[in-house]
Amino acid sequence: MAATRFPPGPTPAPDYYRWRAHVFLVVYIGYVFAYTTRNNLKVVSARFVTEEGWSLYQVGFVLSAFTLAYGTGKIIFGMVADRVSLRRLFGGALIISGILCILTGIPSSARALAALTFANGLVQSALAPAALVLLGAWYPNSSRGSRVAIWNTSQNLGAALLPLLAGAFTGWSLARFHIFLIPGLLTIAVGIWAYRTGADRPWRQGLPTLTMLFGPAGTPQLSTRADGYWPTVVRAVLTNRWILTLVGINTLLYCIRFGVINWVVIFAAAHTAGRTGEIALAGAELAAIPASFAFGAYAARHPNRASSAAMKAMLALAVALAAWPHLAFSSSSVAGALLLGALIYGPQVSINMLTLSLVPDNVAGAATGVVGAAGYLAGETLANFLIPHLVTGYGWTVAYTSLALTALICAAGYASLRGPEMRSLRY
Repeated sequence: MAATRFPPGPTPAPDYYRWRAHVFLVVYIGYVFAYTTRNNLKVVSARFVTEEGWSLYQVGFVLSAFTLAYGTGKIIFGMVADRVSLRRLFGGALIISGILCILTGIPSSARALAALTFANGLVQSALAPAALVLLGAWYPNSSRGSRVAIWNTSQNLGAALLPLLAGAFTGWSLARFHIFLIPGLLTIAVGIWAYRTGADRPWRQGLPTLTMLFGPAGTPQLSTRADGYWPTVVRAVLTNRWILTLVGINTLLYCIRFGVINWVVIFAAAHTAGRTGEIALAGAELAAIPASFAFGAYAARHPNRASSAAMKAMLALAVALAAWPHLAFSSSSVAGALLLGALIYGPQVSINMLTLSLVPDNVAGAATGVVGAAGYLAGETLANFLIPHLVTGYGWTVAYTSLALTALICAAGYASLRGPEMRSLRY
């Protein structure tokens, strides 16, 4: 189906471009530091097993405290993001998250760590909906997907900093202190900057909307009714079969993502020597950056074909997951992690692109919240308990073969979204 192209609308004022660039800078830098206060426990998980005697189930339980809070909070704050100041929501959440990160470095008991991790997860759940709603409000159809893809690299950059920082310290107490304190202080500073200098939606800055500037090429072209907010949420999000398809895909994709990321340090520690696990974790996160840029470049050229690119990547990921245990057994953990990181996070970018493309912009926050919540509540929780169960009972090879089969199901889901995406996005 050929894309429908529209003549350009009025030329935006210079203030529009200046504010748009600043909005992107704020949500990108803010999310980088958000991730430095999110994955702190993951990079020391192997030490809890070897030095504190924790079982894999205990590690999964503590990690799931963040998951459950983050997933639940995404539903709540996704709807909040549709109706409040995004500048205050984003900046305020960063400040509180930094404080909670510092506090998490103090206790040593599993219960205290779980409680603080839960609180941090709830606060951080406001960040992604706020960022995505801002991007959706400032960028038209032709450039929205590429900007979402570039923004998506912020989480990988932030997550990659942590294991590298942890590997720089040799003492247990010193590493633990710095891995929580330094990211927390930096995130507080960034949050204050975002709160004081950030922007909100264009019309709240006294600027024209995307529809005013770009006409039908400004926002997704979807059938709408003059309903109130909540009826629109029910109709366009909760009962929208394409959004529900994304919910299913994201659940399975997060199971794959965290089935690899959450357990790569422990997996590498069981099969290789030294700090291979920390290096592999950093490699998986860093490899996702060029992969996300590749998806962004594809989206810039083909704004309404993200689902097709994601489908092809999931097929390649299925092959890579099936081969991953054999690569690791031959001491090629880092190389395997690089490949998996690239193939996991590329399709992850398309989830955000497709969510913004398949709902009206006035419920974009609710849609991103619901789709994102499914990934964390179901997908990561499943990975945190399924992986240790499969590994304990059947071994690592069976665990990752199961994830490979899951990738094939995701590929089929993406294939079903090609038609709706082509019809929705005009540019």
